[in-house]
Amino acid sequence: MPGGNWQNDRRIAKKDRMNLFEKIVDSENLYRAFLQARRGKAGKGTVSSLWELQQELRAKTYKPAAYTNFRIKYPKPRLITAA
Repeated sequence: MPGGNWQNDRRIAKKDRMNLFEKIVDSENLYRAFLQARRGKAGKGTVSSLWELQQELRAKTYKPAAYTNFRIKYPKPRLITAA
């Protein structure tokens, strides 16, 4: 490691993770992700739920929904897992 100070490197890594978390829970970032995830889906989710999501992420209380499994036969048989 350049510099050889692993404690300083560790503090920098922690700071980088905190900066990344703040970027993830940023309102604009969550809205862009919402728009991207919403493509091709009819009426699922609302913008108001983004505020709730942001609050849960910041409070570290967010729990993702359970997954649903279903099988399709066309074009080939397979198991699909969806949130």
